[in-house]
Amino acid sequence: MIDVADPRVRACPGTALPTPAADDIAYLIYTSGTTGVPKGVAITHHNLTQLIMSFDPGLPGAPEQVWSQWHSYAFDFSVWEIWGALLRGGRLVVVPEWVAASPTDFHDLLVSQRVNVLTQTPSAIGVLTPHGLESTALLMGGEPCPAEVVDRWAGGG
Repeated sequence: MIDVADPRVRACPGTALPTPAADDIAYLIYTSGTTGVPKGVAITHHNLTQLIMSFDPGLPGAPEQVWSQWHSYAFDFSVWEIWGALLRGGRLVVVPEWVAASPTDFHDLLVSQRVNVLTQTPSAIGVLTPHGLESTALLMGGEPCPAEVVDRWAGGG
């Protein structure tokens, strides 16, 4: 955490960083894929931007977006959560572990923080109630989504 009001920050030189090229690596993520053996996969800035911009249809306007970061930064869903908010000028609500462990506490946080973009697996969505989250855009993945989950959330409750 950097406190921009700290006088030591102002004493540091202001060095402009080079702008990354589209083919430069944005991050590495490890996956076991189909082999079961972990391997690093380099994701370029272009691919990251394409992933995040593919969400545009149907999402709230950029500055009004409030995303939750429920997943570990080591899991690929966190890429959607973090960069989906930051690349659009939205707000990212980092979910504490103790809140993530309780569907009731997580739901309460989503409502109180007015989260309107939520990324989750269908099984995690299945234990949440849509009450109070009727205007929330859901981005689900990682496993098949049962029709009853879609019906419950699409109907607004």
